[in-house]
Amino acid sequence: MSAIRVCSLATLARQESFGANWLFSIVAADTLEALRTPAWIPAEQHEIFCFSDVNNPEAPDAPSRADIERLVTLGQALAAPAADNTILIHCQAGISRSPAAAYIFLCIQLGPGREREAIEETAGCCEAPWICPNTLMVRYADDILGRDGKMVDTLAAWQRSIQPPWAGGIAVPLDEPPPEARGPDTG
Repeated sequence: MSAIRVCSLATLARQESFGANWLFSIVAADTLEALRTPAWIPAEQHEIFCFSDVNNPEAPDAPSRADIERLVTLGQALAAPAADNTILIHCQAGISRSPAAAYIFLCIQLGPGREREAIEETAGCCEAPWICPNTLMVRYADDILGRDGKMVDTLAAWQRSIQPPWAGGIAVPLDEPPPEARGPDTG
């Protein structure tokens, strides 16, 4: 079974000890020119995707279905249940695009019906203290893999179940504004 880790571009240089034999870089066009393959990754095992962290498919820099078809094809080869790879995935902040890619890979690795386990494992393999996987990437992958909305629905349920970082330790329903935006307590 392949091991997966998610990091940010800023911490990429410190990941050599993970022992990755594959690197996935998901960066925006303005980052592409400065991107370099680390010396510890063979250049032919460094996959680069160029799109921004947007969820609107109409945005000019959005991930395309073709981008995610390529990601899924690579995931089916490298993260298949019988595969034995060490995969490092990064985007700019390690919070949205790279966790989405990890979730897609883990859904492939674990198989249908284990989407909740896949999103929980995704959260565990990320350096960031909280993540918000790119829903457009997941929507495309769900369709490509024939999951009938299970990946998308599981991600949405998981996102509702976690406390938003702006809540500051206060349990706040996701459909209400943060306490400071509600005004003084008159109760």
